[in-house]
Amino acid sequence: MRPLGALAKRGEISLRLRLANFSPFLASDLRWCNIVVFTRNCEIADLKLLYELKRQGKKVIYDIDDNFEEIPLSSDVAIYHRHFFRLHVIRRFFELADVVRVYSDRMAERARLRGAEPEFVRCYFDMSLTQGIKPVRRDDKIKIAYPTGRLDDPHLENMLYSAVAAILAKYRGKVEFHLWRKEAPARLKGVEGVVLNKPVMGYDNFIRSFYKAGFDIGLAPGVDTPFFRSKTNNKYREFGGCGIAGIYSNFPPYSNTIEDGKGGLLVDSSIEAWTEAMERLINEPALRQRIAEAARQDIATHYTFENELEGWRRALRRAVKAPPADMSWLPKYEAWFLATVDLRGYAEVKQARGESDDERTEHLRAAASHLPNIGLVPFPNVRAYLGAPSRKGYGAAFYLVNNEAEFDACVQLLGLGNSAIIDLSQYQGEVLPLIRKLGDSLLGLPMSFIVRKAEAPIIESSLDIDAGHIWAVDPESFSAIPMFSSEGYPSVYTDVIEHHIQYGPSSYRTRMMRFLSRFDRYVALWNAYKRRFATLWKYLGWRFGRRTF
Repeated sequence: MRPLGALAKRGEISLRLRLANFSPFLASDLRWCNIVVFTRNCEIADLKLLYELKRQGKKVIYDIDDNFEEIPLSSDVAIYHRHFFRLHVIRRFFELADVVRVYSDRMAERARLRGAEPEFVRCYFDMSLTQGIKPVRRDDKIKIAYPTGRLDDPHLENMLYSAVAAILAKYRGKVEFHLWRKEAPARLKGVEGVVLNKPVMGYDNFIRSFYKAGFDIGLAPGVDTPFFRSKTNNKYREFGGCGIAGIYSNFPPYSNTIEDGKGGLLVDSSIEAWTEAMERLINEPALRQRIAEAARQDIATHYTFENELEGWRRALRRAVKAPPADMSWLPKYEAWFLATVDLRGYAEVKQARGESDDERTEHLRAAASHLPNIGLVPFPNVRAYLGAPSRKGYGAAFYLVNNEAEFDACVQLLGLGNSAIIDLSQYQGEVLPLIRKLGDSLLGLPMSFIVRKAEAPIIESSLDIDAGHIWAVDPESFSAIPMFSSEGYPSVYTDVIEHHIQYGPSSYRTRMMRFLSRFDRYVALWNAYKRRFATLWKYLGWRFGRRTF
Protein backbone atom coordinates (compact mmCIF):
# COMPACT_ATOMS: atom_id res chain seq x y z
CA MET A 1 0.00 0.00 0.00
CA ARG A 2 2.85 2.40 0.78
CA PRO A 3 4.31 2.62 -2.77
CA LEU A 4 0.90 2.77 -4.44
CA GLY A 5 -0.15 5.45 -1.97
CA ALA A 6 2.98 7.43 -2.78
CA LEU A 7 2.25 7.24 -6.52
CA ALA A 8 -1.27 8.48 -5.82
CA LYS A 9 0.02 11.42 -3.76
CA ARG A 10 2.32 12.36 -6.63
CA GLY A 11 -0.64 12.40 -9.00
CA GLU A 12 0.60 9.50 -11.14
CA ILE A 13 -2.36 7.23 -10.42
CA SER A 14 -5.81 7.39 -8.87
CA LEU A 15 -6.05 4.81 -6.09
CA ARG A 16 -8.78 3.11 -4.09
CA LEU A 17 -7.80 0.57 -1.41
CA ARG A 18 -10.37 -2.07 -0.52
CA LEU A 19 -10.65 -5.36 1.31
CA ALA A 20 -11.81 -7.73 -1.39
CA ASN A 21 -14.66 -9.41 0.48
CA PHE A 22 -15.66 -6.76 3.00
CA SER A 23 -16.28 -3.57 1.05
CA PRO A 24 -19.77 -2.37 0.06
CA PHE A 25 -18.10 -0.14 -2.54
CA LEU A 26 -16.26 -2.95 -4.32
CA ALA A 27 -18.66 -3.27 -7.26
CA SER A 28 -18.50 0.43 -8.11
CA ASP A 29 -14.71 0.42 -7.67
CA LEU A 30 -14.35 -2.38 -10.19
CA ARG A 31 -16.40 -0.46 -12.76
CA TRP A 32 -14.32 2.64 -12.08
CA CYS A 33 -10.83 1.17 -12.36
CA ASN A 34 -8.55 0.29 -15.25
CA ILE A 35 -6.16 -1.94 -13.28
CA VAL A 36 -6.79 -4.12 -10.24
CA VAL A 37 -3.95 -5.15 -7.92
CA PHE A 38 -4.47 -8.36 -5.96
CA THR A 39 -2.16 -9.16 -3.05
CA ARG A 40 -1.85 -12.80 -1.90
CA ASN A 41 -5.52 -13.43 -2.78
CA CYS A 42 -6.42 -17.13 -2.73
CA GLU A 43 -10.17 -17.49 -2.06
CA ILE A 44 -12.82 -18.78 -4.46
CA ALA A 45 -14.56 -15.40 -4.20
CA ASP A 46 -11.33 -13.84 -5.49
CA LEU A 47 -11.37 -16.28 -8.39
CA LYS A 48 -14.89 -15.24 -9.37
CA LEU A 49 -13.76 -11.63 -9.17
CA LEU A 50 -10.75 -12.37 -11.37
CA TYR A 51 -12.90 -14.04 -14.03
CA GLU A 52 -15.37 -11.17 -14.12
CA LEU A 53 -12.60 -8.58 -14.37
CA LYS A 54 -10.94 -10.42 -17.25
CA ARG A 55 -14.29 -10.77 -18.96
CA GLN A 56 -14.70 -6.98 -18.72
CA GLY A 57 -11.24 -6.41 -20.20
CA LYS A 58 -9.72 -5.03 -16.98
CA LYS A 59 -6.00 -5.42 -16.34
CA VAL A 60 -4.82 -7.45 -13.34
CA ILE A 61 -1.59 -7.37 -11.33
CA TYR A 62 -1.01 -10.24 -8.88
CA ASP A 63 1.50 -9.63 -6.09
CA ILE A 64 2.48 -12.62 -3.93
CA ASP A 65 5.42 -13.18 -1.60
CA ASP A 66 4.71 -16.63 -0.10
CA ASN A 67 4.97 -20.08 -1.65
CA PHE A 68 1.71 -21.58 -0.39
CA GLU A 69 2.11 -24.61 -2.67
CA GLU A 70 5.11 -25.78 -0.62
CA ILE A 71 4.33 -24.49 2.87
CA PRO A 72 4.89 -27.27 5.45
CA LEU A 73 1.70 -28.53 7.11
CA SER A 74 2.93 -27.64 10.59
CA SER A 75 0.49 -24.90 11.59
CA ASP A 76 -3.14 -23.86 11.20
CA VAL A 77 -2.08 -21.08 8.82
CA ALA A 78 -0.27 -23.61 6.61
CA ILE A 79 -3.22 -26.01 6.58
CA TYR A 80 -5.53 -23.14 5.64
CA HIS A 81 -3.45 -22.04 2.67
CA ARG A 82 -2.59 -25.53 1.42
CA HIS A 83 -6.22 -26.56 0.78
CA PHE A 84 -6.41 -27.68 -2.84
CA PHE A 85 -9.00 -25.10 -3.90
CA ARG A 86 -6.86 -22.20 -2.63
CA LEU A 87 -3.88 -23.58 -4.53
CA HIS A 88 -6.18 -23.73 -7.56
CA VAL A 89 -7.02 -20.03 -7.16
CA ILE A 90 -3.33 -19.11 -6.98
CA ARG A 91 -2.61 -21.11 -10.14
CA ARG A 92 -5.40 -19.34 -12.00
CA PHE A 93 -4.03 -15.95 -10.92
CA PHE A 94 -0.62 -16.96 -12.24
CA GLU A 95 -2.20 -17.99 -15.54
CA LEU A 96 -4.56 -15.03 -16.08
CA ALA A 97 -2.93 -12.01 -14.41
CA ASP A 98 -1.40 -9.55 -16.84
CA VAL A 99 1.54 -8.98 -14.47
CA VAL A 100 2.76 -11.27 -11.67
CA ARG A 101 5.13 -9.81 -9.07
CA VAL A 102 7.20 -12.22 -6.93
CA TYR A 103 10.00 -11.70 -4.42
CA SER A 104 12.30 -14.72 -4.75
CA ASP A 105 13.91 -16.87 -7.42
CA ARG A 106 11.96 -19.93 -6.33
CA MET A 107 8.63 -18.10 -6.53
CA ALA A 108 9.58 -16.87 -9.99
CA GLU A 109 10.23 -20.49 -10.96
CA ARG A 110 6.84 -21.60 -9.58
CA ALA A 111 5.07 -18.80 -11.44
CA ARG A 112 6.73 -19.79 -14.73
CA LEU A 113 5.60 -23.38 -14.23
CA ARG A 114 2.04 -22.03 -14.08
CA GLY A 115 2.36 -20.04 -17.30
CA ALA A 116 3.25 -16.59 -15.95
CA GLU A 117 6.10 -14.30 -16.96
CA PRO A 118 6.85 -12.94 -13.48
CA GLU A 119 8.64 -9.78 -12.47
CA PHE A 120 11.23 -10.30 -9.75
CA VAL A 121 10.88 -7.66 -7.04
CA ARG A 122 13.83 -6.78 -4.81
CA CYS A 123 11.52 -5.01 -2.33
CA TYR A 124 12.63 -2.10 -0.17
CA PHE A 125 13.21 -0.58 3.24
CA ASP A 126 11.87 2.92 3.78
CA MET A 127 14.78 4.75 5.39
CA SER A 128 12.56 7.76 6.05
CA LEU A 129 10.95 5.81 8.90
CA THR A 130 14.14 6.20 10.95
CA GLN A 131 14.81 9.88 10.20
CA GLY A 132 14.91 12.15 13.25
CA ILE A 133 15.22 9.20 15.65
CA LYS A 134 18.37 8.56 17.70
CA PRO A 135 19.01 4.95 18.76
CA VAL A 136 19.44 4.45 22.51
CA ARG A 137 22.41 2.15 22.93
CA ARG A 138 23.95 0.93 26.18
CA ASP A 139 27.67 0.55 26.74
CA ASP A 140 27.22 -1.91 29.57
CA LYS A 141 25.03 -4.43 27.70
CA ILE A 142 24.84 -6.05 24.30
CA LYS A 143 21.23 -6.23 23.13
CA ILE A 144 20.28 -9.17 20.88
CA ALA A 145 16.93 -9.12 19.06
CA TYR A 146 14.82 -11.96 17.68
CA PRO A 147 11.88 -9.98 16.24
CA THR A 148 9.19 -12.51 15.48
CA GLY A 149 5.91 -13.17 17.22
CA ARG A 150 5.16 -16.61 15.78
CA LEU A 151 6.55 -20.07 16.24
CA ASP A 152 8.17 -20.90 12.92
CA ASP A 153 9.42 -24.40 13.70
CA PRO A 154 9.88 -26.19 17.06
CA HIS A 155 13.22 -27.76 16.06
CA LEU A 156 14.56 -24.45 14.77
CA GLU A 157 13.62 -22.53 17.88
CA ASN A 158 14.93 -25.26 20.17
CA MET A 159 18.28 -24.94 18.38
CA LEU A 160 18.26 -21.15 18.60
CA TYR A 161 17.09 -20.94 22.21
CA SER A 162 19.67 -23.50 23.29
CA ALA A 163 22.38 -21.32 21.75
CA VAL A 164 20.89 -18.19 23.35
CA ALA A 165 20.69 -19.91 26.75
CA ALA A 166 24.37 -20.79 26.52
CA ILE A 167 25.25 -17.17 25.63
CA LEU A 168 23.14 -15.71 28.48
CA ALA A 169 24.71 -18.10 30.96
CA LYS A 170 28.28 -17.30 29.83
CA TYR A 171 27.74 -13.51 29.62
CA ARG A 172 25.35 -13.11 32.57
CA GLY A 173 24.56 -9.44 33.17
CA LYS A 174 26.30 -8.34 29.96
CA VAL A 175 23.81 -9.56 27.32
CA GLU A 176 20.04 -9.09 26.88
CA PHE A 177 17.92 -11.24 24.60
CA HIS A 178 14.73 -9.52 23.34
CA LEU A 179 11.57 -11.30 22.24
CA TRP A 180 8.17 -9.96 21.16
CA ARG A 181 5.92 -12.46 22.95
CA LYS A 182 3.60 -12.62 25.93
CA GLU A 183 5.69 -15.26 27.66
CA ALA A 184 9.15 -16.73 27.36
CA PRO A 185 9.50 -20.06 25.54
CA ALA A 186 9.99 -23.13 27.73
CA ARG A 187 13.72 -23.32 26.96
CA LEU A 188 14.29 -19.76 28.28
CA LYS A 189 11.86 -19.57 31.20
CA GLY A 190 13.61 -18.33 34.31
CA VAL A 191 16.79 -17.49 32.37
CA GLU A 192 18.33 -14.17 33.37
CA GLY A 193 18.61 -11.62 30.56
CA VAL A 194 15.44 -12.53 28.62
CA VAL A 195 13.33 -9.42 27.88
CA LEU A 196 9.75 -9.70 26.64
CA ASN A 197 8.52 -6.75 24.58
CA LYS A 198 4.89 -5.93 23.93
CA PRO A 199 3.76 -6.19 20.31
CA VAL A 200 3.66 -2.85 18.50
CA MET A 201 0.62 -2.21 16.31
CA GLY A 202 1.41 -1.01 12.80
CA TYR A 203 4.55 -1.83 10.84
CA ASP A 204 5.76 1.79 10.69
CA ASN A 205 5.43 2.15 14.46
CA PHE A 206 7.27 -1.12 15.00
CA ILE A 207 10.22 -0.07 12.82
CA ARG A 208 10.51 3.28 14.63
CA SER A 209 10.47 1.65 18.06
CA PHE A 210 12.82 -1.11 16.88
CA TYR A 211 15.32 1.42 15.57
CA LYS A 212 15.08 3.60 18.66
CA ALA A 213 15.78 0.63 20.96
CA GLY A 214 19.33 0.46 19.59
CA PHE A 215 19.87 -3.26 19.22
CA ASP A 216 23.39 -4.48 18.54
CA ILE A 217 22.75 -7.93 17.09
CA GLY A 218 19.78 -9.37 15.21
CA LEU A 219 19.01 -13.06 14.70
CA ALA A 220 17.30 -14.42 11.59
CA PRO A 221 17.29 -18.23 11.63
CA GLY A 222 15.33 -20.26 9.10
CA VAL A 223 14.37 -23.77 8.11
CA ASP A 224 15.94 -25.11 4.93
CA THR A 225 12.71 -25.91 3.09
CA PRO A 226 11.33 -24.86 -0.31
CA PHE A 227 8.85 -22.63 1.51
CA PHE A 228 11.52 -20.72 3.43
CA ARG A 229 13.74 -20.45 0.34
CA SER A 230 10.80 -18.75 -1.39
CA LYS A 231 10.69 -15.92 1.16
CA THR A 232 12.26 -12.48 0.88
CA ASN A 233 15.30 -11.31 2.84
CA ASN A 234 12.99 -9.25 5.02
CA LYS A 235 15.07 -9.45 8.22
CA TYR A 236 18.23 -8.37 6.38
CA ARG A 237 16.45 -5.26 5.13
CA GLU A 238 15.11 -4.47 8.60
CA PHE A 239 18.39 -5.16 10.44
CA GLY A 240 20.44 -3.35 7.81
CA GLY A 241 18.06 -0.40 7.65
CA CYS A 242 18.20 -0.06 11.44
CA GLY A 243 22.00 -0.36 11.63
CA ILE A 244 22.05 -3.78 13.32
CA ALA A 245 24.62 -6.51 12.70
CA GLY A 246 22.67 -9.61 11.69
CA ILE A 247 23.25 -13.35 11.89
CA TYR A 248 21.43 -15.34 9.22
CA SER A 249 20.89 -18.95 8.16
CA ASN A 250 23.27 -19.95 5.40
CA PHE A 251 20.74 -20.60 2.63
CA PRO A 252 18.32 -18.48 0.57
CA PRO A 253 16.88 -15.92 0.90
CA TYR A 254 19.98 -14.75 2.80
CA SER A 255 22.91 -16.66 1.31
CA ASN A 256 22.12 -15.31 -2.17
CA THR A 257 21.88 -11.66 -1.05
CA ILE A 258 24.45 -11.32 1.76
CA GLU A 259 28.23 -11.61 1.61
CA ASP A 260 29.39 -13.51 4.68
CA GLY A 261 31.36 -11.30 7.05
CA LYS A 262 30.43 -8.12 5.21
CA GLY A 263 26.66 -7.58 5.28
CA GLY A 264 26.15 -10.16 8.05
CA LEU A 265 27.24 -13.55 9.31
CA LEU A 266 25.95 -16.67 7.55
CA VAL A 267 25.83 -19.75 9.79
CA ASP A 268 24.82 -23.38 9.53
CA SER A 269 21.88 -24.85 11.40
CA SER A 270 23.46 -26.07 14.63
CA ILE A 271 23.60 -24.92 18.24
CA GLU A 272 27.37 -24.66 18.05
CA ALA A 273 27.35 -22.49 14.89
CA TRP A 274 24.82 -20.01 16.29
CA THR A 275 26.57 -19.85 19.66
CA GLU A 276 29.91 -19.19 17.97
CA ALA A 277 28.47 -16.47 15.71
CA MET A 278 26.82 -14.60 18.60
CA GLU A 279 29.99 -14.89 20.68
CA ARG A 280 32.05 -13.53 17.82
CA LEU A 281 29.92 -10.39 17.46
CA ILE A 282 29.81 -9.90 21.24
CA ASN A 283 33.59 -10.01 21.57
CA GLU A 284 34.47 -8.10 18.39
CA PRO A 285 32.78 -4.66 18.50
CA ALA A 286 34.75 -3.46 15.46
CA LEU A 287 33.38 -6.34 13.36
CA ARG A 288 29.90 -5.69 14.69
CA GLN A 289 30.12 -2.01 13.74
CA ARG A 290 31.60 -2.79 10.32
CA ILE A 291 28.81 -5.25 9.47
CA ALA A 292 26.09 -2.84 10.65
CA GLU A 293 27.46 0.02 8.56
CA ALA A 294 27.99 -2.13 5.44
CA ALA A 295 24.45 -3.50 5.68
CA ARG A 296 22.92 -0.07 6.17
CA GLN A 297 24.84 1.28 3.19
CA ASP A 298 23.70 -1.68 1.03
CA ILE A 299 20.07 -1.13 2.00
CA ALA A 300 20.30 2.60 1.38
CA THR A 301 21.76 1.94 -2.09
CA HIS A 302 19.96 -1.12 -3.46
CA TYR A 303 16.71 -1.40 -1.50
CA THR A 304 15.37 2.13 -1.80
CA PHE A 305 11.78 3.24 -1.79
CA GLU A 306 12.34 5.05 -5.09
CA ASN A 307 13.42 1.78 -6.71
CA GLU A 308 10.19 0.23 -5.48
CA LEU A 309 8.17 3.09 -7.01
CA GLU A 310 9.91 2.59 -10.32
CA GLY A 311 9.13 -1.12 -10.15
CA TRP A 312 5.44 -0.35 -9.72
CA ARG A 313 5.53 2.15 -12.60
CA ARG A 314 7.03 -0.58 -14.78
CA ALA A 315 4.37 -3.10 -13.70
CA LEU A 316 1.55 -0.63 -14.39
CA ARG A 317 2.90 0.20 -17.85
CA ARG A 318 3.23 -3.48 -18.66
CA ALA A 319 -0.31 -4.19 -17.48
CA VAL A 320 -1.75 -1.42 -19.65
CA LYS A 321 -0.01 -2.80 -22.75
CA ALA A 322 -0.99 -6.43 -22.10
CA PRO A 323 -3.30 -7.92 -24.76
CA PRO A 324 -6.86 -8.78 -23.67
CA ALA A 325 -7.39 -12.31 -22.39
CA ASP A 326 -9.57 -14.75 -24.30
CA MET A 327 -12.42 -15.53 -21.89
CA SER A 328 -14.77 -17.07 -24.46
CA TRP A 329 -14.35 -20.40 -22.66
CA LEU A 330 -16.20 -18.99 -19.62
CA PRO A 331 -19.96 -18.95 -20.25
CA LYS A 332 -22.35 -16.95 -18.09
CA TYR A 333 -23.94 -19.93 -16.43
CA GLU A 334 -26.04 -19.51 -13.34
CA ALA A 335 -25.56 -23.24 -12.76
CA TRP A 336 -23.57 -26.03 -14.41
CA PHE A 337 -24.10 -29.73 -13.69
CA LEU A 338 -21.76 -32.69 -13.86
CA ALA A 339 -23.28 -36.17 -14.12
CA THR A 340 -21.33 -38.92 -12.32
CA VAL A 341 -22.16 -42.36 -13.71
CA ASP A 342 -21.37 -45.50 -11.71
CA LEU A 343 -20.32 -48.16 -14.24
CA ARG A 344 -19.96 -51.00 -11.74
CA GLY A 345 -23.60 -52.11 -11.79
CA TYR A 346 -26.66 -51.68 -9.65
CA ALA A 347 -26.43 -50.35 -6.13
CA GLU A 348 -28.03 -53.49 -4.61
CA VAL A 349 -25.52 -55.72 -6.40
CA LYS A 350 -22.62 -53.67 -5.09
CA GLN A 351 -24.09 -53.76 -1.61
CA ALA A 352 -24.41 -57.56 -1.80
CA ARG A 353 -20.80 -57.80 -2.84
CA GLY A 354 -19.75 -55.53 0.00
CA GLU A 355 -18.48 -52.85 -2.40
CA SER A 356 -18.41 -49.21 -1.35
CA ASP A 357 -18.05 -45.97 -3.23
CA ASP A 358 -14.67 -45.29 -4.78
CA GLU A 359 -12.68 -42.83 -2.64
CA ARG A 360 -12.25 -40.71 -5.75
CA THR A 361 -15.95 -39.87 -5.77
CA GLU A 362 -15.43 -38.14 -2.42
CA HIS A 363 -12.59 -36.13 -3.94
CA LEU A 364 -14.84 -35.23 -6.87
CA ARG A 365 -17.55 -34.01 -4.50
CA ALA A 366 -14.99 -31.93 -2.63
CA ALA A 367 -13.74 -30.37 -5.87
CA ALA A 368 -17.24 -29.52 -7.11
CA SER A 369 -18.33 -28.13 -3.75
CA HIS A 370 -15.62 -25.47 -3.76
CA LEU A 371 -16.30 -24.18 -7.28
CA PRO A 372 -19.00 -21.56 -7.84
CA ASN A 373 -22.29 -22.60 -9.49
CA ILE A 374 -21.25 -26.24 -9.93
CA GLY A 375 -23.70 -29.04 -9.21
CA LEU A 376 -23.00 -32.78 -8.99
CA VAL A 377 -25.72 -35.24 -10.09
CA PRO A 378 -24.81 -38.83 -9.12
CA PHE A 379 -26.29 -41.77 -11.02
CA PRO A 380 -25.92 -45.05 -9.09
CA ASN A 381 -25.90 -47.12 -12.28
CA VAL A 382 -26.14 -46.96 -16.05
CA ARG A 383 -29.90 -47.56 -16.12
CA ALA A 384 -30.51 -44.49 -13.96
CA TYR A 385 -28.42 -42.37 -16.31
CA LEU A 386 -30.21 -43.68 -19.42
CA GLY A 387 -33.53 -42.90 -17.77
CA ALA A 388 -32.62 -39.28 -17.00
CA PRO A 389 -35.08 -36.86 -18.67
CA SER A 390 -32.37 -34.78 -20.32
CA ARG A 391 -28.84 -36.05 -20.48
CA LYS A 392 -27.87 -33.02 -22.57
CA GLY A 393 -28.66 -30.89 -19.54
CA TYR A 394 -25.35 -31.91 -18.01
CA GLY A 395 -22.21 -30.14 -19.13
CA ALA A 396 -20.15 -33.29 -18.73
CA ALA A 397 -20.44 -36.91 -17.64
CA PHE A 398 -17.80 -38.34 -15.32
CA TYR A 399 -16.73 -41.99 -15.49
CA LEU A 400 -14.40 -44.04 -13.32
CA VAL A 401 -12.92 -46.71 -15.59
CA ASN A 402 -10.88 -49.33 -13.75
CA ASN A 403 -11.16 -52.38 -16.04
CA GLU A 404 -12.19 -53.54 -19.51
CA ALA A 405 -15.84 -54.13 -18.62
CA GLU A 406 -16.23 -50.58 -17.31
CA PHE A 407 -14.46 -49.26 -20.40
CA ASP A 408 -16.92 -51.04 -22.70
CA ALA A 409 -19.84 -49.57 -20.73
CA CYS A 410 -18.25 -46.13 -20.93
CA VAL A 411 -17.89 -46.34 -24.72
CA GLN A 412 -21.61 -47.05 -25.11
CA LEU A 413 -22.54 -43.94 -23.10
CA LEU A 414 -20.08 -41.31 -24.30
CA GLY A 415 -22.12 -39.97 -27.19
CA LEU A 416 -25.10 -39.14 -24.95
CA GLY A 417 -23.56 -36.09 -23.28
CA ASN A 418 -22.02 -32.75 -24.18
CA SER A 419 -18.56 -33.84 -23.01
CA ALA A 420 -16.90 -36.60 -21.01
CA ILE A 421 -14.35 -36.88 -18.20
CA ILE A 422 -12.79 -40.35 -18.03
CA ASP A 423 -10.64 -41.25 -15.03
CA LEU A 424 -8.17 -43.97 -16.10
CA SER A 425 -5.66 -43.35 -13.33
CA GLN A 426 -6.32 -46.73 -11.72
CA TYR A 427 -7.06 -48.72 -14.87
CA GLN A 428 -5.76 -52.29 -14.73
CA GLY A 429 -3.91 -52.41 -18.02
CA GLU A 430 -2.45 -50.19 -20.75
CA VAL A 431 -4.19 -46.84 -21.08
CA LEU A 432 -2.81 -45.51 -24.36
CA PRO A 433 -4.67 -47.97 -26.66
CA LEU A 434 -7.96 -47.07 -24.98
CA ILE A 435 -7.50 -43.35 -25.51
CA ARG A 436 -6.50 -43.92 -29.14
CA LYS A 437 -9.61 -45.99 -29.71
CA LEU A 438 -11.89 -43.39 -28.16
CA GLY A 439 -10.22 -40.55 -30.02
CA ASP A 440 -10.79 -42.27 -33.37
CA SER A 441 -14.37 -43.34 -32.74
CA LEU A 442 -15.83 -40.19 -31.17
CA LEU A 443 -14.41 -37.34 -33.16
CA GLY A 444 -15.73 -33.96 -32.05
CA LEU A 445 -16.82 -34.98 -28.55
CA PRO A 446 -14.77 -33.04 -25.98
CA MET A 447 -13.08 -35.57 -23.71
CA SER A 448 -10.63 -35.35 -20.83
CA PHE A 449 -8.54 -38.30 -19.70
CA ILE A 450 -7.11 -38.49 -16.19
CA VAL A 451 -4.06 -40.73 -16.13
CA ARG A 452 -1.19 -41.58 -13.81
CA LYS A 453 1.51 -38.94 -13.71
CA ALA A 454 4.23 -41.39 -14.72
CA GLU A 455 2.36 -42.32 -17.92
CA ALA A 456 1.23 -38.82 -18.93
CA PRO A 457 4.33 -37.76 -20.96
CA ILE A 458 4.24 -40.91 -23.10
CA ILE A 459 0.50 -40.59 -23.72
CA GLU A 460 0.69 -36.90 -24.59
CA SER A 461 3.55 -37.43 -27.05
CA SER A 462 1.73 -40.32 -28.76
CA LEU A 463 -1.70 -38.75 -29.27
CA ASP A 464 -3.24 -36.35 -31.73
CA ILE A 465 -4.27 -33.23 -29.86
CA ASP A 466 -7.88 -33.67 -31.03
CA ALA A 467 -8.16 -37.01 -29.26
CA GLY A 468 -8.70 -35.28 -25.93
CA HIS A 469 -7.10 -33.41 -23.10
CA ILE A 470 -4.70 -35.26 -20.78
CA TRP A 471 -4.57 -34.57 -17.03
CA ALA A 472 -1.98 -36.17 -14.77
CA VAL A 473 -2.54 -37.27 -11.17
CA ASP A 474 -0.16 -38.89 -8.72
CA PRO A 475 -2.34 -41.30 -6.71
CA GLU A 476 0.53 -42.92 -4.80
CA SER A 477 2.61 -40.01 -3.56
CA PHE A 478 -0.28 -37.86 -2.45
CA SER A 479 -2.76 -40.42 -1.18
CA ALA A 480 -2.10 -39.40 2.44
CA ILE A 481 -2.76 -35.68 1.94
CA PRO A 482 -4.82 -35.29 -1.26
CA MET A 483 -6.75 -32.28 0.08
CA PHE A 484 -3.49 -30.35 0.52
CA SER A 485 -1.76 -31.23 -2.73
CA SER A 486 -1.68 -29.49 -6.08
CA GLU A 487 -1.24 -32.88 -7.79
CA GLY A 488 -3.77 -34.98 -5.87
CA TYR A 489 -7.24 -36.00 -7.04
CA PRO A 490 -9.22 -33.01 -5.65
CA SER A 491 -6.89 -30.52 -7.32
CA VAL A 492 -6.88 -32.32 -10.68
CA TYR A 493 -10.67 -32.76 -10.58
CA THR A 494 -11.03 -29.03 -9.92
CA ASP A 495 -8.95 -28.25 -13.01
CA VAL A 496 -10.88 -30.71 -15.18
CA ILE A 497 -14.29 -29.42 -14.10
CA GLU A 498 -13.30 -25.84 -14.85
CA HIS A 499 -12.01 -26.93 -18.25
CA HIS A 500 -15.37 -28.51 -19.09
CA ILE A 501 -17.69 -25.66 -18.14
CA GLN A 502 -17.37 -24.41 -21.72
CA TYR A 503 -19.32 -27.49 -22.86
CA GLY A 504 -22.56 -26.73 -21.03
CA PRO A 505 -26.10 -27.17 -22.37
CA SER A 506 -26.44 -23.58 -23.58
CA SER A 507 -23.01 -23.34 -25.18
CA TYR A 508 -24.19 -23.19 -28.84
CA ARG A 509 -21.62 -20.58 -29.77
CA THR A 510 -18.84 -22.50 -28.06
CA ARG A 511 -19.80 -25.74 -29.80
CA MET A 512 -20.00 -24.00 -33.15
CA MET A 513 -16.56 -22.47 -32.62
CA ARG A 514 -15.24 -25.89 -31.65
CA PHE A 515 -16.66 -27.33 -34.87
CA LEU A 516 -15.10 -24.58 -36.96
CA SER A 517 -11.73 -24.99 -35.26
CA ARG A 518 -11.77 -28.67 -36.28
CA PHE A 519 -13.26 -28.07 -39.72
CA ASP A 520 -9.99 -28.88 -41.49
CA ARG A 521 -9.93 -32.29 -39.87
CA TYR A 522 -13.53 -32.94 -40.85
CA VAL A 523 -12.66 -32.07 -44.47
CA ALA A 524 -9.68 -34.42 -44.36
CA LEU A 525 -11.87 -37.21 -43.04
CA TRP A 526 -14.44 -36.57 -45.75
CA ASN A 527 -11.78 -36.80 -48.44
CA ALA A 528 -10.59 -40.07 -46.94
CA TYR A 529 -14.02 -41.66 -46.64
CA LYS A 530 -16.11 -40.03 -49.39
CA ARG A 531 -15.85 -43.12 -51.62
CA ARG A 532 -17.26 -45.21 -48.80
CA PHE A 533 -20.03 -42.67 -48.25
CA ALA A 534 -20.81 -42.65 -52.00
CA THR A 535 -21.05 -46.43 -52.03
CA LEU A 536 -23.31 -46.39 -48.98
CA TRP A 537 -25.58 -43.80 -50.66
CA LYS A 538 -25.83 -46.00 -53.77
CA TYR A 539 -26.75 -49.06 -51.70
CA LEU A 540 -29.41 -47.05 -49.86
CA GLY A 541 -30.83 -45.97 -53.22
CA TRP A 542 -31.09 -49.54 -54.40
CA ARG A 543 -32.70 -50.52 -51.09
CA PHE A 544 -35.52 -48.04 -51.70
CA GLY A 545 -36.19 -48.99 -55.33
CA ARG A 546 -33.63 -47.10 -57.44
CA ARG A 547 -32.70 -49.28 -60.46
CA THR A 548 -30.12 -47.21 -62.35
CA PHE A 549 -26.45 -48.21 -62.20
